[in-house]
Amino acid sequence: MTYIRKNKIAHILTKAVICVMLLSGCKSEQDTIIADNTLDTATAAVDVAENEEFEKYVITCDEIAERVMSGSSAEFPRHMVVTDETMISDVLGYDLSITLDHSINIQLVSADLFELTLIRADEDSGDAVLQMLKERKDYLRERAAFYPAQVEAADATVVSHTGDMYYLICHKDAVNIEKALITEINYG
Repeated sequence: MTYIRKNKIAHILTKAVICVMLLSGCKSEQDTIIADNTLDTATAAVDVAENEEFEKYVITCDEIAERVMSGSSAEFPRHMVVTDETMISDVLGYDLSITLDHSINIQLVSADLFELTLIRADEDSGDAVLQMLKERKDYLRERAAFYPAQVEAADATVVSHTGDMYYLICHKDAVNIEKALITEINYG
């Protein structure tokens, strides 16, 4: 037999012996040490998990907005998430210093008029956030709506809050979007 063939046979036999040892329960001293260490590590992880309280996951405003806009509550125009702080403060008029989290979505095409703004605020800032959203609603109705579809969206604008989540919805189907939004806030 050639050397390569002998090595192949030896390799196959070694694998077979290991399989038989594993199936028959034979363990080497090294296997016992590894198994004991694994067992100790697993036990320690369980002990830590039992003693620690888990932090509740708080869904972000961006996640809620994405869920609402990917749902079937309304047909949304092409839109974008606004992240530029200058645009948020100077153009849209929002003061983010009084917010804990936010998501601002507006139309991409100026012929459309759409906005979905979600703001999470603490109790101390709630009234100020609500006032800020009401001022934005007034701006949308009085100065941003020109075309009939824009006027329809501006007139249907909803400003409200659920718990610590404050929102402005400027869309002709704002009432349906609000229902979907509240569902996501409460159960998302």
